[in-house]
Amino acid sequence: MHVTSRARNLGFAVVIIIASSLRTAHAQSPERDGTSRGLIRWKNNTTITVYVPDDPDKAAQPDRRAKVIAGMKIWFDDATLKDRGIKIDVTGVKPAANVKNVVTVKWADAGSLPDGHRGEGGPAYSPDVKDANGNHNPTGGEIDIDRGVTNLNEAFNAGAHEMGHVLGLSHGDSPIDVMFKIIRGDGELPLSDRNNNGAAGDVAELKATYAANFDDTKIDVVATALAIGPVYRYTYVATWLSGGPLAVFQIGTHGASLFDITPALGWMVDDFAPPNDWLDLRTGLGTDVFLGFVHQRDEFNLDDDNRQLTFAFSSLRPPGATEAFFNGSFETLGPTIVPEQSTVQLLAVGLLLLVGVARTGRT
Repeated sequence: MHVTSRARNLGFAVVIIIASSLRTAHAQSPERDGTSRGLIRWKNNTTITVYVPDDPDKAAQPDRRAKVIAGMKIWFDDATLKDRGIKIDVTGVKPAANVKNVVTVKWADAGSLPDGHRGEGGPAYSPDVKDANGNHNPTGGEIDIDRGVTNLNEAFNAGAHEMGHVLGLSHGDSPIDVMFKIIRGDGELPLSDRNNNGAAGDVAELKATYAANFDDTKIDVVATALAIGPVYRYTYVATWLSGGPLAVFQIGTHGASLFDITPALGWMVDDFAPPNDWLDLRTGLGTDVFLGFVHQRDEFNLDDDNRQLTFAFSSLRPPGATEAFFNGSFETLGPTIVPEQSTVQLLAVGLLLLVGVARTGRT
């Protein structure tokens, strides 16, 4: 840690710098647990067993079950999961209750799913259990398919869409995305690489979640807190060294009021708390204790083509230790409710230096 100070015409400034060299595991996408802020992704070399019982409408819909299964499998044909040894194994035999990594498909009565959804799906995991990088590894999951789905194209797309949620992806931005919020029935959709809005498509989001192998992504994050009068300007400079692309940066704020929030070029502010998840860039509160920055398009990822990003915000609260997420969890500098003793000491040093400068000026 380095501390410097210098006299100003009015007041003084103390700069506190923390440099963190991180060797962490995961590229990240905005699909996160709303309480713990951890990424949700399956471990490498996992076989996901998908139990699909017989279709109760098999007589009228002899091919629907096969279409749902075919839709689920398209994710596992992509190199992103293949390279990580993440596989799918479909069975019609109900696994034992204690078997891990089972995703159970249920046939829901027509019209019984909330908000008229044609399917629902998600991973099963313990919100209190995290891996070494602060993220969650599912141990199972569930998918519901509405029995009112009789169009085979829609059945295929529903299977693909809900499996995307089980894998940790959120909704896409374009109707050509498998992960678009409305499941289409006018054709079997392939995974989109880039949608027609210019934003990341299905494959890009899958890569953003699973791109980095364990222990192969290295970044440096340098955090500074510049105090001018009562205001502290927090700045984070992230430098990519090697590994996979990074798409989400979160900083603990301990609920501090923030203003002059400045994302990196091509990024935006998001506190990951729908529906009102976009913060005003001038002033706002991070939901609970975290402020998040997310990339707008893949070309703005922190990666080999875009090696350095700078994020900043201001607060009246003084600095101290806080948690951050950027390809895993790490400790950095951020606002605290009550200044830590070390911070008070640093500010006292700054005052003493200022007094020394003033005295030198008189001699």
